[in-house]
Amino acid sequence: MPIISDFETKCFSSQLAAAKEPSLFNLTRQGRPFNDVVRFTWLPTFHHPVIVRIEGLNSNTARLVAKQLTGAGGYDPGKIDKEIERQLTRQEVSNLRSLIARTRIASLPARICDGGTDGSQWLIEVTDRDGYHFLNRWTPEQGEVHEFGLAAIKLTGWQFKTIY
Repeated sequence: MPIISDFETKCFSSQLAAAKEPSLFNLTRQGRPFNDVVRFTWLPTFHHPVIVRIEGLNSNTARLVAKQLTGAGGYDPGKIDKEIERQLTRQEVSNLRSLIARTRIASLPARICDGGTDGSQWLIEVTDRDGYHFLNRWTPEQGEVHEFGLAAIKLTGWQFKTIY
């Protein structure tokens, strides 16, 4: 099974393009210095997509860039509706570093046998000294990807009725 299908590539790329997000994979392949980035993308089938990018976790200037789109994760992405960009506090950075070390998200399998028709894609991308890492999960209800995704969403301060 490929890490990502052609259909998923098109779908995920359109969501990231609508959010004006860079391709972390392409930047890594081009050898551009884009290290220490973690991006969580939440694509609920019928609700607004959320992208949370965290840059510079191994520096003193770690920052958060988060965007919510007007469309739906399983359909047309729409356009940017909400956006936040801010520096992370020392405590937030410490908590994230601990979470990443404990969950080992950069070393988890890219995908597992899951899927469905109504739910959400949870994507995590990591760029570090070892290159580019990609995780794709369908509506995780527990585990490392779920834990990291909830932590990323919490950093935005945005409230959601349900996160699935």
